[in-house]
Amino acid sequence: MLEAIDAGLTIGRARLLDSVTAAVRPGRVLAILGPNGAGKSTLLSLLSGERRPTAGHALLDGVEMAAIPAPRLAVRRTLVAQHQQVAFAFSVEEVMELATEPWLIRPGDRRALIADCLIRAGAGGLAGRLMPQLSGGERQRVAFARALAQLAAGRHGRDVAGPTPPPLDAATPRPHPTPPPPLPTPARGRGTPHRGGGPGRANRTSPPRRRRPPTPPLSAGAPPS
Repeated sequence: MLEAIDAGLTIGRARLLDSVTAAVRPGRVLAILGPNGAGKSTLLSLLSGERRPTAGHALLDGVEMAAIPAPRLAVRRTLVAQHQQVAFAFSVEEVMELATEPWLIRPGDRRALIADCLIRAGAGGLAGRLMPQLSGGERQRVAFARALAQLAAGRHGRDVAGPTPPPLDAATPRPHPTPPPPLPTPARGRGTPHRGGGPGRANRTSPPRRRRPPTPPLSAGAPPS
């Protein structure tokens, strides 16, 4: 179940969402109604994990959405955006394959999965077309099929990244980096580089001392200067 508990989102000085509590249960269709700028899309972005609330909580089965690794989250929920923007002339099959890439699936099973999801979304006749050639409604059908393929691939495939390591908690000792060996200290002497008096000082070279010329003796008739 997806839950928003006193969820809010503030960006800069703009408060996009303020203390909203809602629950989305499996097997039900929920419609969010409201005027433009009421925060409908913002609420969906919090419930999908696309954004993190700046106040309150966004939960999936009682777990903070931000604490769930992305590969695990991808097999539990998906989002069909309001507008579908495709920067390149990808084919429908290529867009569908991108949704299944994070999981290891045999090529034959991948093709069958993609074909089944296109048919379920009413987009089976769009296979082989390029995305820029589709109408707005056809793009939304492909987007819905892509969402179905993402969930199906996550259930039947294996994560390419492998299992996610458990997070470190307060009782788990953190590994400490091994300090580098100390630098050797050269012998001091005239003209020999030596280390400074404290850490952080650069090495410097002591120049040889210059002897002061002797003062000539005063003559008997010359007044002292």
